Amino acid sequence: MATSIPDESSTSEDNESNQMIDHIDESSVEDNDSPPRKRKKLEEIKWKRQKFNSIDLPESHLNPILYFANPSRKTPRIIFDYFVDGTLIKKITSESNKYKHQKAFQVSDVSEIDIRKFIAALIYMSVIRLPRHRMYWSKPTNQALVSSVLTRHRFDEILSILHFNNNEEEPTKANNNYDKLFKIRPLINHFNRKFQSAAIPEEICSVDEQIIPHKGFSSLKRYNSSKPHKWGYKIYARAGKSSYLYQFEIEGDNQLIVIDSNIGSVGNVVIRLTQNLPPNSFTAYDNYFATIGLIKFLNTKQYHVVSAIRSNRLNSSLLKSDKQLKQEGRGSFDSLTTDNGHIVVTKWFDTKAVYILSNCFGPTPVGESKRFDRKSNTHITISRPYSINGYNQCMGGVDSFDMLMSLYRIQLKGNKWYRKFFYNFLDSSIINSWLIYRQITSSEIDLLNFKLSLAQELVISLVDIRLQSFATTDISRYDRIGHFPGWKDLNGTRRNFKSKRCQFSGCRRKTSTYCKKCKVWLCYAETNRFELYHQFHN
Repeated sequence: MATSIPDESSTSEDNESNQMIDHIDESSVEDNDSPPRKRKKLEEIKWKRQKFNSIDLPESHLNPILYFANPSRKTPRIIFDYFVDGTLIKKITSESNKYKHQKAFQVSDVSEIDIRKFIAALIYMSVIRLPRHRMYWSKPTNQALVSSVLTRHRFDEILSILHFNNNEEEPTKANNNYDKLFKIRPLINHFNRKFQSAAIPEEICSVDEQIIPHKGFSSLKRYNSSKPHKWGYKIYARAGKSSYLYQFEIEGDNQLIVIDSNIGSVGNVVIRLTQNLPPNSFTAYDNYFATIGLIKFLNTKQYHVVSAIRSNRLNSSLLKSDKQLKQEGRGSFDSLTTDNGHIVVTKWFDTKAVYILSNCFGPTPVGESKRFDRKSNTHITISRPYSINGYNQCMGGVDSFDMLMSLYRIQLKGNKWYRKFFYNFLDSSIINSWLIYRQITSSEIDLLNFKLSLAQELVISLVDIRLQSFATTDISRYDRIGHFPGWKDLNGTRRNFKSKRCQFSGCRRKTSTYCKKCKVWLCYAETNRFELYHQFHN
């Protein structure tokens, strides 16, 4: 994943940035029988020194569709239901029952309610983590929000038959239509469509990698020594500056279309993920994807592009050498422009040389950046080209999204590779729902409370829970939607009914009134505790 352009320090960052540079395997060189590998000839471009006019970076905000403007839809559950809708639940239910009959498992058929309960339990488990999933039902570590939804036996039954596509329709490897991701193809199509339709594309977006941690056996698993999770499934994603995930694709998917064979496989990843953007959108990606051919292709699509690029992909010796820039001091830079003036490359020396390729950001206007100088043991101010600032402002959307994913990831153990993707898609839907909720309600609720509130709302909508079972979370308490008073007990009878103590802080009155949504007993004293309870106080 990309990081912003060098901070003051470390040698570890220098090592990470160079680890992906192409190298020749020594074993292949020693083998006299095999011919040496030929390097791909770089495209010849005429560079010259001329002024490049940079473009001002616009404001970028998440713009949800009008569907979410309705006040009745401004709740966590309603927003989440847009992504995990009835169509998807029906598909999972149908395919799981088919798989059960194909394998002749001695379990009862699952219903759509069962699948919704299963998802609600998974969401709660991602927040309250226990070493083994069966501990949520055991007496010492019992979690009522899980055990009240499904029994342990029923949860294991659903987990054992969970499926998303019909195995009998899967093409064989000898078939031209063989699909490596056949088992999760409906999920990929569904979530890609939903993520893109829920919000208008932002002005600024970035393309980067994600890793789904997994060490089990799978041909889709990848190893990358530079990642925090070195083993796992690699996903390429496009996210906005707000961190909202718009589109993704999985490495190893043999059904992806090559749009331009001259650009390379990783270059086509960027093209596919950005092909639905409107003209004049700002797109950023790191040096893993960057080539001259890719930026020329995106330039014809009228996209504003900025990326880091590796020096061995430039084929230009006109830029000042590292030795010359080092002699000039930290903050020195050099730049070249193509003969048509459309593309500019900037080489900036901080603790090392960094190359930025762009068709919208040049070296001017030059800004400043603070760095720590080890020799003088003080902070100094160095020059920073405008293209460096533009790259740092545009990159980071996918990294921020990945950070949010890692906070409360669904981590149910198991060897079935397709379950890992399902959990990942659920987590992605929750984060996108949280971002939309914050945007349409101007709320500052954090992801943790949002997840807890979502799990609670899902459970309450599916199970008849007693009032004393759970306390309301802040998000549903202050949303001013659906807070109606109820009287006496849940069945509406007065027989053997005893008044409850008001749960408003500091109140000791007895009451027979409760909030139907919050499931909290509240009294109507002189100050109207019912109303005060639902008003936000700093």
